[in-house]
Amino acid sequence: MTFSKSALLVLLALMCERAAYFTVENYVNELWVVKLSYTAGHAVIAHMMFVGASHCFGILGGAFADAFFHPLPMLGIGYILLNIGLVLLESAGSAAETNLVPSRNIAIAGLVIAALGQGCIEVVLPVLGAAQVTDKKESQAIYSLVLRMEKRRGHHR
Repeated sequence: MTFSKSALLVLLALMCERAAYFTVENYVNELWVVKLSYTAGHAVIAHMMFVGASHCFGILGGAFADAFFHPLPMLGIGYILLNIGLVLLESAGSAAETNLVPSRNIAIAGLVIAALGQGCIEVVLPVLGAAQVTDKKESQAIYSLVLRMEKRRGHHR
């Protein structure tokens, strides 16, 4: 099975997106407890809200990609939003030493914006990746492989 250069770039973008997602997911706990002086319970709530919101915002990202934008511009918007959210999270962490209350608000805004960007990216990347496979036999082979992997995941839960 051969892949185009575009497909490899989409796979690389998907890998970077997943790395950014898990980095934010892990950073939220430290940011909330250590820098923003919240309790561990609040950190867990913020963590779960980010996870849930980033997946739920995927519905909005997919709808906007279908109705208003094409997948490629929506991917760009998603990356811009994700980066703005990450900058806000980092700013909140560094500003927490001098001014705690505004830092908490900035962190919440950054988390929401990062989750929105994450939602836009995570629904558009698979669509762009699927568009790179033009051979019908190859696309059917990939589809059956994904189905088998999903069935195995379902058995292990």
